[in-house]
Amino acid sequence: MRAPHLFLITASLALATGAGNANCPCLTSYGTTLPTDSNGRLIVMDTHRYEPTYGLSTCSAHDSGLAPYCNDANVTRRPAWCADNWCYVDPSNCVLPTSETSYFPNAGLYYSYTTCGDANTFDQWFGNNSVSGAHSLTDIIGVVTNYLRSMVNTLEDNHAELSAATPGTCEIHNSCPCVGCQVEPVWSMPPPNPSNNSITFAHTTLTQRVAADQTGSAGRMDRCLSRAVDTAFMRIASKEADVNRVGYEYYGSQQLGNYMQWPGIDWCPATYDPRYRNWYTGGVSGPKDLVIVIDVSGSMTGPREALARSAAQRVVDTLTEADYATIVTFSSGASSYSSRLVQATSSTRTSMNSWITSNVGASGSTNYRAAFTKVWDILGASTGASQTSGCNRLVLFLSDGQPNEWVDSDYSDVQSEATRLGNVHIMTYALGTGADSDKLKQLACENSGIFHAVPDNGNLADTMATYYSLLSSLLRPCRVRWTEYNDWFTGLPLLSACLAAYEKSNSAAATSCNGGLDGLGDHDDTSGTVPKLIGVACMDLSLIVSQATIMAHPQWPTFWSEVQSQMASCPRTVLQFEQLQNLRRQVSSASVCDAPAVSPPPSPPLPPYPP
Repeated sequence: MRAPHLFLITASLALATGAGNANCPCLTSYGTTLPTDSNGRLIVMDTHRYEPTYGLSTCSAHDSGLAPYCNDANVTRRPAWCADNWCYVDPSNCVLPTSETSYFPNAGLYYSYTTCGDANTFDQWFGNNSVSGAHSLTDIIGVVTNYLRSMVNTLEDNHAELSAATPGTCEIHNSCPCVGCQVEPVWSMPPPNPSNNSITFAHTTLTQRVAADQTGSAGRMDRCLSRAVDTAFMRIASKEADVNRVGYEYYGSQQLGNYMQWPGIDWCPATYDPRYRNWYTGGVSGPKDLVIVIDVSGSMTGPREALARSAAQRVVDTLTEADYATIVTFSSGASSYSSRLVQATSSTRTSMNSWITSNVGASGSTNYRAAFTKVWDILGASTGASQTSGCNRLVLFLSDGQPNEWVDSDYSDVQSEATRLGNVHIMTYALGTGADSDKLKQLACENSGIFHAVPDNGNLADTMATYYSLLSSLLRPCRVRWTEYNDWFTGLPLLSACLAAYEKSNSAAATSCNGGLDGLGDHDDTSGTVPKLIGVACMDLSLIVSQATIMAHPQWPTFWSEVQSQMASCPRTVLQFEQLQNLRRQVSSASVCDAPAVSPPPSPPLPPYPP
């Protein structure tokens, strides 16, 4: 199969006409038989119907008004490419960038925006031929947002349709091995740690986790969803990408941790799991205050000490620049990485992980009281110093033993302090058979948290790092989250925008970005329903414009200020008792709390944090 061409055009080319550029004319027929219904309309992605002349003969916005991407009643929410001109072309008779369509798999059909004169959004708006003042730099944020919302809408719709029947064995573009991938120097890591990445711009690849069962319904679901993801990614890449500029589109699935990426890559990782990368957790959980509390008493000697160290570092690696965090260790007393929460920048995360390596040991007794005193001191000092995300607060409390000098009044003291500080949720983890599960469970149940029992041979790191399952339900959906990260493949610093996708209640329900989850978590909600995550979709800003170029733009400070505002956005909700119970049931029956003797009244509307 011929690979599509996405490259910079340096030759002087004839101007586009109604039938395309003279060096890349529009096709007048498909040259192959495409699936049609009894009325002669094209069958697209199994469920949609298009006119039989779709994409042929002339440059036009052929997708305008068509499902699944371009039919939003609000035109401003449609992806940018919906209004752009394109047509199908013959790549062997075209010297311009072309991409293979995924609407008609294996049909060998290619399309081009460039032949119709449509260029990358940044170049159109801010290039040499743009109209001065027609757009502000922050308009690029709207373009990215619409792309992500269209991806999520399509993922949610397709997931609902596939859930109504048994997903088939959809064909995929596998990353291991990748068919058609070849080494691309620009996308490889330079010295001193060189790597040659073999990639393809022809399609998205699906990386299936080796540790997961890919033959069941969840695996089949991800395989079939990869078609929708591939279509969305290729459309955006064809409009925006420049292969001389490193930038990715990617998606991680929640149930199995499968990973989809454009450009496709030849990649067979043994341990990579997107669910524990900070772009994923940030897209799900939003900004947060997080205190990791680790028992380092004598009973932690041996394998448990290593498990605790690995788990704490796994949690730290999920943090983003929008988060504020610290680590507390306790045995006979308590100590901490810092006296206040600190912003979780890349350098801070590295420093935290070094501190964990040096300070998570094993000696002494198990003083819960000292640990919580340290937590309250840190949260109190952070609030007064504005060292806080201003959003949800979470305490992750791990212990393997029995607490010393712990009485019933200590529970009420913890509740009182959590209430005083505001919006503190306590997640507890009982490691091994010697842990006091009853006390740890009571702490979680009384403080809007979830208890986890983790055996000595259990995966403590993954269990603690999935704290975001609670936070995901504490924020309203459809909020784009930005994350700075270092590319796994090239080591380059990149800025990514991410958006979470959630299951619809049924195929006819609205998507999360169209009000489908409105009302969940309101103070008078009695449904007990909690949003169920499908996965997180992302795209790098550098897909549209390099960071060097945009940072050199005079409007960069305003642009960056808006990005930071979106990073810090906190559209909080509350969870009623039955909603928390449903989250606990998803962990284990042992995590379900006893119902209160008297049903609690509905939670009031959310107050702000104490000053």
